[in-house]
Amino acid sequence: MSRFDFDSSRYAALFKSNDGRQLLQSVIDRSGLIDINYNWWRSQFGVNPTETPTAADGTATFKVTARKESSAPLMDWRAPMGNAHPYNKEGISFYTASIPDFISDAIAETAMERQYKEDKFAEFGNDAEIVRAWAKDVQRLIDQKDQTLNYMGAQLISTGKIIYNVGRGITGAQQKAEIPEENFVKAGEKAWKAADCKIFTQMVKIEEAFRDRTGYTGAMKWQISKKMYKEVFLQNAEVKSWVNWLRNLNTNSPIEMPDVPVILDDMFNAAVRAVDGLSPIEIVVEKEKNETWKGDEMIHGWSDDVAVLRPAGEAGLIMHTSILDEKLSNKFGNNIIESVFASVDGFSRLANFTMADGQFKSWQTVLMMSATPALTEFVNHVIVDTATANA
Repeated sequence: MSRFDFDSSRYAALFKSNDGRQLLQSVIDRSGLIDINYNWWRSQFGVNPTETPTAADGTATFKVTARKESSAPLMDWRAPMGNAHPYNKEGISFYTASIPDFISDAIAETAMERQYKEDKFAEFGNDAEIVRAWAKDVQRLIDQKDQTLNYMGAQLISTGKIIYNVGRGITGAQQKAEIPEENFVKAGEKAWKAADCKIFTQMVKIEEAFRDRTGYTGAMKWQISKKMYKEVFLQNAEVKSWVNWLRNLNTNSPIEMPDVPVILDDMFNAAVRAVDGLSPIEIVVEKEKNETWKGDEMIHGWSDDVAVLRPAGEAGLIMHTSILDEKLSNKFGNNIIESVFASVDGFSRLANFTMADGQFKSWQTVLMMSATPALTEFVNHVIVDTATANA
């Protein structure tokens, strides 16, 4: 008989429904074994504190509302005792969408693999290496979740909709935000890639037109992809002239300095701040791995040739609902199957399952999510087609 009982190990406890939940949650929250590697969505979206109810058919539909406003006009000149014209209220704008379900790859363990772990534990009485190896695989599942939210969030902000045509599961349209038609605008006098395009000047005009039309006076920001920043903005003549002008302005030499060969980020940001009427420009850095039946590819959720002008701060919320697998497992689960669930980010669930697999048992770890990003500032969200000049 072995000196060390594998059933008393931490790793075995992670799969036991009676005491595994607390341990599994502590591994996620406090062990230091799990990192956050794909964090962009957290900078753009908060998590809705209220869970969306799930209907009897398993669907959950959320509703986002916002007041659409316009700037105030001048007063009407009237004759004494003349009547006022009724105020033309814009009313409430809203949109609805269903919350999709997602599942990660499965960390699968056969009876033979479990036996190897038991033999190793019986010899050394230490499961630290086993837990670390398992946590490394769990990291992949959490990375899948975060990449999925990055992709959907970038697509929603840059296009106003989510069309999920990636992965190896269901594909199709998921969501379309009710962005006003007039908030989809063209580049201006010239496409932004044009060598002689005055990008800053055209951006100021777009922002000014939006504020004049809506009366919006809050802080705003521009968002562009890293590719557009490097290949368009840093190569643009007007951008370079602003950078060089600021550099010469701060130089004591009476002779104009040669043009800056390389524009550093600090130089670019200083130039943006110097342009009157131009809100700060944020560089979007996101890239995801899409695994399909044909192979793997690296993709971006942010649409090419798109710039976005929107209110500063969060673009919206992560809308979420309960995981039906957890709800039904706790109430109607098969006695042969043990399941342990732990919360990740407050809306997704890491789940460990002990299952019957023919005449033996098998073990699985998966991550499930019923969540999607939603725009809450959609009435003040401007999407610019930088590749198409105004007619």
